[in-house]
Amino acid sequence: MMDTSYSLSNPVCADCGLVIGNSDVASLHGSPNCESTSVQQRSWMDYCTVMNATEKRFAQAIGLLEDLTPIFQLTSPQRIATAEIVRDAVQTRVTDGRHNGSIVAAALILAKRKGNTPLSINRVATAASLSQTDLRSAVGVLSEELGVNPPPPEPADYVLSFATELDTPLSVVRDTDQLLTRARSEGLLAGRNPAGVAAAVLYIVSNEGYTQQQLADLAGVSPETIRVRLNELRGLDSDA
Repeated sequence: MMDTSYSLSNPVCADCGLVIGNSDVASLHGSPNCESTSVQQRSWMDYCTVMNATEKRFAQAIGLLEDLTPIFQLTSPQRIATAEIVRDAVQTRVTDGRHNGSIVAAALILAKRKGNTPLSINRVATAASLSQTDLRSAVGVLSEELGVNPPPPEPADYVLSFATELDTPLSVVRDTDQLLTRARSEGLLAGRNPAGVAAAVLYIVSNEGYTQQQLADLAGVSPETIRVRLNELRGLDSDA
């Protein structure tokens, strides 16, 4: 299935997310599953017909998004949602004077927040070799200039995101609600990094089914931060 709203000038395969040049439309149109063809093995960059500086920048951005895809196990809908934000940024010239990497990373953060599967700025900045300050700035610019304003992620949102990556049983995810509710009532969420809180809650509820380092990496925080949150949350259990 083709979706022509995605690229600046070329259609895109809605099944696999590839930007496709006009010459490739006929060959793919008859194939119900792009993953079964050799076309799937080529990068999006191969399908971007670079006609001007704007499209060249968009093509380069898609290449950067391809690099981040395996790191964060991005699905096709997540890749497309990110690319749409990048496209809008390029078309409205919000990208002028800004590093392509920061624009792509910021678009990814906003797209994941919209999908309720947030990624921490710290984690994305590390993966994209960016400073956290520059990435936060880019997120703010895209949000303001493009009107992409998903609400700030809550610890529960990060729990769902981590659980997806870790293939956590649904029963464990449900059990995090009670602990998060108690933590909120005791004022233990205010001023805390929501990703760090989520990691600590998941560690406790899973009966230490994951290592602190594993969860710290997902949250984009240090293991020490996880331990501090653990001490606070375990205090709730001792008060019960």
